[in-house]
Amino acid sequence: MTPADHIAAAFSSAKSENPTLFPKWVFASMRMGGLLPQSTVSVSIQRLGEIDLLCRAFEADLGIRRGAPEQIDSRVHYSMLYGELWAGLAYAISFAFTDRRLLGDNEPFCDLAADLRLLRVQLEKYQIASDVSLKEPLPMVHREPSGETLSENLIWYDPADRTRSHIHTRAFSNRNSPMWQLIDLKSNTIRWLELRELADRTLEIFTTV
Repeated sequence: MTPADHIAAAFSSAKSENPTLFPKWVFASMRMGGLLPQSTVSVSIQRLGEIDLLCRAFEADLGIRRGAPEQIDSRVHYSMLYGELWAGLAYAISFAFTDRRLLGDNEPFCDLAADLRLLRVQLEKYQIASDVSLKEPLPMVHREPSGETLSENLIWYDPADRTRSHIHTRAFSNRNSPMWQLIDLKSNTIRWLELRELADRTLEIFTTV
């Protein structure tokens, strides 16, 4: 089998392992696609669903240890890779509806779109969202999901520095789902977003708005 064959087989296997979920994404795509009938947004949402199923297959498989404990588990890398691809596509879809104000002030959708924006800026722009609101450099330290400090050395995030970057903390939840630590300057909070929770919330909103 070629690499393309293996990837296609992985997506097919993920669908067969969770046969009731993809039809829900298809329903969501038809429902949301009606808001932009001359676009391919319904196709994008179905692709989002396919990546979601593959990520869930990774979650289930990561619970099964393979190889020697000292070996690097490449499944962790690819689970995070596809999780971040999902997040980028989900943001693009939500932005299309937000930018056109097609869902008005629907609170659950607005909250979801805001979370996806925060995540996308950190993942794909390598900075903190809305950092122009910072009046002075922000002191930071790296921490584990448990709260344990990885380094006592302060890292200064300066919004005026064109070479600034933010390397946020990534981890896996107790469901083996990728999760990311977000800095929300608007609410002045730091919190975690889990891929599985985001995907569940997106599917619920897209099938009910």
